[in-house]
Amino acid sequence: MDLSTGEDSVENYSHHEKVFININCKPKLRSILIMQKKLLSLAIASALALPGAAMADIKNVEVYGKFHASWDYVDNDATGDDTDDNTGAFRNSRLGFKGEEKISGDLKGIWQIETELDTHDNGMQFRNTFVGLKGDKWGTFLFGKHDTPYKMATANLDIFSDTIADYNNIIGAHIAPAKKAYTVEVVKDKDSGNNTRKDVQNNENGTPGSGANDGTVTSSFNKRAPQTVAYLTPDFSGFQAAIARVSFQNDEMVAAHDNKEAWSAMAKFDKKDNPFFASLAYELYKGGIQSPPGDVTENLDAWKIGLGYKIGNSKIGFIYEDIEQDGTGEDAKRASRDAFGLNFSHDFGMNTVKVAYLKANDSDVAGSDDGADNWSIGLDHNFSKRTKIYGIYTRMENDSNANYGLYNGQASAGGSFYTGGAKGTGNTAGRDISAISFGIVHSF
Repeated sequence: MDLSTGEDSVENYSHHEKVFININCKPKLRSILIMQKKLLSLAIASALALPGAAMADIKNVEVYGKFHASWDYVDNDATGDDTDDNTGAFRNSRLGFKGEEKISGDLKGIWQIETELDTHDNGMQFRNTFVGLKGDKWGTFLFGKHDTPYKMATANLDIFSDTIADYNNIIGAHIAPAKKAYTVEVVKDKDSGNNTRKDVQNNENGTPGSGANDGTVTSSFNKRAPQTVAYLTPDFSGFQAAIARVSFQNDEMVAAHDNKEAWSAMAKFDKKDNPFFASLAYELYKGGIQSPPGDVTENLDAWKIGLGYKIGNSKIGFIYEDIEQDGTGEDAKRASRDAFGLNFSHDFGMNTVKVAYLKANDSDVAGSDDGADNWSIGLDHNFSKRTKIYGIYTRMENDSNANYGLYNGQASAGGSFYTGGAKGTGNTAGRDISAISFGIVHSF
């Protein structure tokens, strides 16, 4: 993890603020206004007279960000042009602040605050935001919200990252089992006499009842997890490993929320002057995913391998992933599947051409026919190291019972995918989805 320190210049500006006092006001009021003016002047003078150490801390803060906007035309294979989606998206744009403080020897205190900027709903939410300790010899400990090691392991193989062709369309996504209806009842404890809450997963007759949503594609992996405690080893000549534990906000009075946690780990080889890249990652949701309650209560885990190689100005990448849910019932089998991805990119001049293929195989249910294929081709033109434009064509071909979608870049807006039915909402199984996207990206 690279946390560089920027040396931003700091300039102090002062000005005289005028306070106009009505000469006809009462003497007591005039005295109050004069006193307020003196206090304001004193506060400004104190702020401008910060100690040298405090000013040095300000200089050690790096401000960074990325603005990424696109126009997308999406054809969801439905009858009539009015069902297509012609829209703009502000894709994972962000603004961040980070810094470090030298404590002793090579020990440093580190911190970062990063927010997502979304013009779709004027929303802001935290991205990687943490505090921790770092040592060149023993590694990094961090606490907060951060990409899991599972996500970090193959991030550099996502050649269409944050675009409509992001590999998260399939990698990290799986088919969730049917949602079981649930209610929370207030009951009286026989021993204490106190009111407690009881989670009821099904109707009395054992049927799911309301809330059923069989076969919804959800992304349980490749996440940015809250309440994370993580350790990253130093870089040993290209070798690095990481492990993290995620603690969910459990409600001990609701059975479906109890004992929920996740573990994530990865190891990789990624040396600057070496053309070869390899990574291996594993992630476990102990007790299933937390929200909404009742979706998955068995353990859900995944592992993946990533390989990459650079030949001149060309790069090739390969990812294989397997997701498994514990249990022998149909729900567990439907949530279990494997997938793989292949990609190729080539730089020429200020341009990069990209091609990617992703495939989700059928789930473990016999005759499920719920796999999908995603083809993408794109071209980047770099005006500079910080600004580029791009064009992408991508197509998701769903099997008859599959409903994988395309990333719409608006994760904070209630739905993260253009789907067969509507943007970010209900899916229609078996529909193919194709899209054209033009975008611009500026980083600073």
